[in-house]
Amino acid sequence: MSEKSDPKTYFWPYDIFGYLLPGIIAIVPLIEFHAGVRSLVQLRYNAESIADNLVLLVAVYVVGHIISAASSFLLERCFLRLSFGYPVAQFLCGSNSGTIIRRTVMFVVNPARWGIVRWLPRRGRFSWIFSTLYSFGVWSERRLDLLPGFCHPFDPEIVKLVQTRFELRFGVQFRDWFVRRRTHEAYWTIWAYVAENMPTSYRTGMHFLELYGFCRNSCFAFLLAGLYPLCPDWGTTDASGRSLITPPIWSAGCCVCAVMLYINFTKLLRRQNDFVLRAFISERIKYQSSDSVKS
Repeated sequence: MSEKSDPKTYFWPYDIFGYLLPGIIAIVPLIEFHAGVRSLVQLRYNAESIADNLVLLVAVYVVGHIISAASSFLLERCFLRLSFGYPVAQFLCGSNSGTIIRRTVMFVVNPARWGIVRWLPRRGRFSWIFSTLYSFGVWSERRLDLLPGFCHPFDPEIVKLVQTRFELRFGVQFRDWFVRRRTHEAYWTIWAYVAENMPTSYRTGMHFLELYGFCRNSCFAFLLAGLYPLCPDWGTTDASGRSLITPPIWSAGCCVCAVMLYINFTKLLRRQNDFVLRAFISERIKYQSSDSVKS
C-alpha cells in the first residue's frame, strides 16, 4: 500500500449516525407516547444518574444494531435486490438483463421494444412514426432515473475496461457478465482490492457506505415508528387531554420520511458502487500513463 490506513477509532461517527440515531428514532416515540413504556421509564430512569444514562445509551445502540440487521435484510437484500437489483449488477449487465421488474419497466416505457413497433417502416413516407416512437422511448428510458434503485448500464467500453482490468489483476475471466452472481463476486473482490491497495479511494467508498447505511437504517426506523399507533397503549395526548397529533398524520409523516430516506439510500448506494468500479479502472489507466511517460 502506498500509504497506511488510519486505524479504526472506537465509537467512530458511523456508530452515532448509523446506529444511535436510528435507535433514537425508534425508541423516543415509545418513551413519549406509549403509556406502558413511559411509566416504566419514569419509574426506573433517573436523568441525573450516570449509570442510568449509560444503560439507556447502550439500549439505544443495541436497538440501532437490530434495526440495521433488519433493514439490511428487508430493504436491501429483499426489496432492492428483487425490484431492480444491486447497482453493480445493473451497471455491468446491460439493458436487456436484470430482474423481471427491471426488464418489464424498460419494456413498458420504451415503445421501440414492442413487437408491433418493430414492424413499422423505417424508410419512406411513414418512417417518421418509428422515429418518433424510438425517440420517445429513449427519452422515457432516461427518465427511469427518477425511480429509486434504478440504474442505467455502463457504456460497453467501460464494462470492457472493468473486465480487462479484473482479468489482468486476478487472472479470472468472467466472459459473461450477465450472470448476476458473477458481478456480485467481482464487485466484492474489487472492493477488497481497493481496501488493500487504494486507501484514499477506500476511505471515499467507506464514506458513501456510511451515508447510505444511515439512510437505510433510519428509513426502517421511521417505518417502525409509523406502526406505533397500532399499539394498544399508544396516545399522543398532553396533560390536559388534548391530542398533539392524530395517528393518521403521525403514520403519514413517518412514511414520508421513510420514503425520502429510501430514495437517498438508493442514490448513495449507486454512487458508492459507481465510485468503486471507476476507481478500480482509473488505477489501471494511471499506471499505463506513467509507464508511457517513462518509455
